[in-house]
Parts: sequence; structure tokens; C-alpha cells
Amino acid sequence: MKLTNTQFIENTFKTLHLFDKRLVKRTHIICLDLLENAHSLVKKFSKNPLHQRAAYDYFSSRKVSPEALFQPHQDHTLEVIDQEITSDILVLHDTTVYNFTTHPAKIHIGRIGKGHQDYYGVAQHTSLAITPCNRPLGLLNLEYFDYDDFNTSLSRTKRPLEEKATGRWISAINHIKKLSLQKKIIHIADRESDFYGCLKSLEQEWFIIRASHKNRYVQRDSHLLRLRDLLEKQTLQKGFELSIYDTQKGAYTFNTFSCQVVKDVEIPEPHRPQKKGESPIRCHVVRVFDEEREWILYTSLPLDSREDIFKVLDYYRKRWHIESYFKVLKTTFKAEEIALHQSKEAILNLLTLLNMMALRIYWTIYSARNEDNEPALKAFEECEIKALQTYLRVPLNINISIKEMYLMIARLDNHPGKITKSIAPPGILTISRGLHKLYTLTQMFQILST
Repeated sequence: MKLTNTQFIENTFKTLHLFDKRLVKRTHIICLDLLENAHSLVKKFSKNPLHQRAAYDYFSSRKVSPEALFQPHQDHTLEVIDQEITSDILVLHDTTVYNFTTHPAKIHIGRIGKGHQDYYGVAQHTSLAITPCNRPLGLLNLEYFDYDDFNTSLSRTKRPLEEKATGRWISAINHIKKLSLQKKIIHIADRESDFYGCLKSLEQEWFIIRASHKNRYVQRDSHLLRLRDLLEKQTLQKGFELSIYDTQKGAYTFNTFSCQVVKDVEIPEPHRPQKKGESPIRCHVVRVFDEEREWILYTSLPLDSREDIFKVLDYYRKRWHIESYFKVLKTTFKAEEIALHQSKEAILNLLTLLNMMALRIYWTIYSARNEDNEPALKAFEECEIKALQTYLRVPLNINISIKEMYLMIARLDNHPGKITKSIAPPGILTISRGLHKLYTLTQMFQILST
């Protein structure tokens, strides 16, 4: 399926209703500006002064809201998931924060943390859907909050989960349950989600959750044991080879892991005097480790063979996608530099559009990395390919692959344009800067071609 920037925007906002056709048209214009000049500052992503004024009015409009902007994207994501051939869909959950403490002009911004001083900004809980072959499909949930949303005058032990930041994990899972997807949805999350309420909400779902510690007491065969003691008694299985993303090298490296498996473990309810009677959570546990790292994973997926164990490990390592997605938001679009001061709602409106446009750039990068034989015309216009080839002084050929286009774009940011043992693949920031230069080159090419 061909998916250029314009087509991506049209598909994403196909069902957008803002009760004003001018606002819908303005949404398309702003998103195209964001893709061509990736930044969170209106004056930097919109070069036209008239567009700038219209953008400020758009974000502060009462007819525009984060929910109204996100709903059509979610609808489109559900369509894409239904069209997928694969039966497994991985949903990656995580939370990130935008720190606006150094922007005193912002109003109605709540607390996001404490230290030597209070920190102010917005927290965002995200649920990103991908395929097992690493293709991003879209966002299924996007929720903003800050600690001022909760009644913190009460002790944490006396507040219900809905009045805690951790409650966002449960609300995201429950939201996805209500979508009634026909695929096998596998929820994947890091250690922040390792608490009883979250695990309980996943009781009838497929999941892989990383344990926050191994000193937890679990039940097996009616005996209460520490998880670490139970794991140490299990048979060691060696020789699981996985490629793990190395943040320092900016590339995937092959590692050999060993595993220990415990099946049919029960996680009992924590001691809470105000609430009793919840049944324990039944799941399996996998410990995977090498000399540098260790993961302990809770999962409801079967673990009857080495292939099953490898599948769980392979699925969990794909959680890195959501971290990379946040990197696009914060380094490419510089989401923490938003300079809108009208209201918190205006900031959230812009953040919602940034999230969807970040997904477009992320999709382009990972399509290039994982789909070697796909044509470049799938993601780029013919004039973009010609403009790039003309600038780099290579023979004109619009029938190149998306990976070849990807490496040529990297050359615009001084990457050698090839991948060897000593040269890592171009990173997210390199490709983002290259894409920005590509759009400028395309505009020049179109002017000179007329």
C-alpha cells in the first residue's frame, strides 16, 4: 500500500469531526507542516506568517480537543489491524513525561514529580500497536495526566487505583479490551506495570510483563515461596540467541541468553486491610539472563517448548519500539519545547498531533530497516526521490527500494550511507534531520523544474 505524507494525513483524519470544515482543513495543513519541518514551535514548523496565526487560533479553539483529534487515528489503527495477515498484535504500554518547569509562562500545568523543587509538565500514557515483524500500526490509547489530577492529601494506601498515577495502566488496558479486536492482542510492558491491580486487569488477556523485583512471594503447589528461590531450583536452559538493541552503539547486537522457567505460579493479593477477597493471579515466569542483563517476565503465553520460550523473549525485546517512538517525539519534534501559553488544552492539542506525526516518521524509519524489497514509492513521492538523487549526483531511478532511499536520506546528515561491521545503521535523529533537508530539496527541485 502506497503511503506518502499526504496520504498518511488523509487516512489518519478520514473521520475527523470538528464541526467546522475550516478546522479540519487546518488540521491537514498543520500536520503537513509538522512533517516537513519537524518541531514543536509554531514559528519553526510553520514558515508562513498567516499559517502561524491560524495555528495559534486552531490550538486554542474550543472545538478542538485531544479526544476529537485522537479518535479518527484510533479508528484508522483499528482498520489497519483488521487488515493484518498476522494473528498476533503486540500492544506496547509505557508512560513518558514532558518537563515544562523552565517555561513559567505556561498556565494550568500540573506537577509531574518532586526533588529539590516541584517539576511541572504533562505525563502521557501511550499504547502503541506493532506487528511481530516490527511494523508500527498506530496508537490505541493516548492519555494525559499530572499529579494534581489526584487527591494527594490522602495517603496512597487509602486512595483507590483511579486516584493514583498507576491507575492509568489499568484504564489503558480496559480501554483496549472495550475495542473488541478480533486479533490475538498481547500486552507488553516494563517494570512500572508490575503491581497487583494491573496484573489483575490482564487476568483474561495475553501479556508479557517484566517483574520489578524477584523477592516477591508467590504460591506454587500450595506453598508460599520467594520468586528468586523458586527460580533457582529450575533447570537451566542455554543457547537462546537474541539481537538486543545497544543504546551506546545505536545498533542491534547478538547475545546468547540462558533461561529458567516456572509454570503455573500464583501471585497472591497484597495485604490491604480495606479490601480483601481477590483471587490470586495465575501465570508463568521466565528468567532470562546473560553476563550483562537479567529479565524476569510474567506471561500468560504458553511455555511448553523452547520455541514458546524464544517467542516470549522475542516479543518482550520489541518493547524497545515504544522507547524509540518517544525518542522521535522528544528529539525530532522537541516536544518539551512547546511554547503555547494560551491554556493546557492548547498544549495537549499540539501534543496529540505531534504523537501522530511522530508515528509517521517512525513508520518510515522502520519500514526502511525491515522491508528491504519494498519500493521507495511506497512512502515517498516521485519528485522527492528525483530531488534526492539529483542533489547526491546519482543516476535517476525512481524504482529503488525504500532501504536505498533510507540510506541516501542518511547521507544528507553526513552518514556514509552504508552499513558495515564498523558503521552502525543511521539512527532516528540522523534520519529525522535528513528528512527535513529532503523536504527543502524537494521544494527547490519543484521550483527549478517548472
